[in-house]
Amino acid sequence: MTDAPGPVNRIVTTRSLRHVGGMQNHHLLFALPLFLIGCAPLVTFYQPGVSFARLETDTVQCKVAALKQVPVANKTVQDPPDFVPPQKVCDKAGNCRVFPGRFIPGQIRTVDANAPLRARVTRQCMAARGYTLEEIPQCPASATVSVQVSPLPALTPNSCAIRNDDGSFSIAVKG
Repeated sequence: MTDAPGPVNRIVTTRSLRHVGGMQNHHLLFALPLFLIGCAPLVTFYQPGVSFARLETDTVQCKVAALKQVPVANKTVQDPPDFVPPQKVCDKAGNCRVFPGRFIPGQIRTVDANAPLRARVTRQCMAARGYTLEEIPQCPASATVSVQVSPLPALTPNSCAIRNDDGSFSIAVKG
């Protein structure tokens, strides 16, 4: 950072950006994931020939069984702190002010230590029932699609997913 063509007025770490500008920047943080959900592929358990109702029933049963076998084990963790180095800020008249370095404390959060194992047990349960975990691309808005709701059709390279408002999905064929 010392070989900049002019004086360096401020060094900002990516983590300290969340402290700049108050609450106005947080709106973007919440809007971005909502926007990206519409573009992300659908990742779901899938078995051709099964009804969506059967898929939901099997998924719930496997998740409940996994929760019984691998219960929630919440623990509190703290992320490491970030150091913001001292900052020298100068105005056009050459008057400089040095802001001392400071630590930004790490975020304290609760995590379920058993969540990865529980997800693995759920996948094993669904696999034992004949399901595979599939990643199905979203249907493009401009595509002409024919939708098959039930039973779930066999997936092809032209298959795509349409997310419904109620949380369910439909499989369509681009064409």
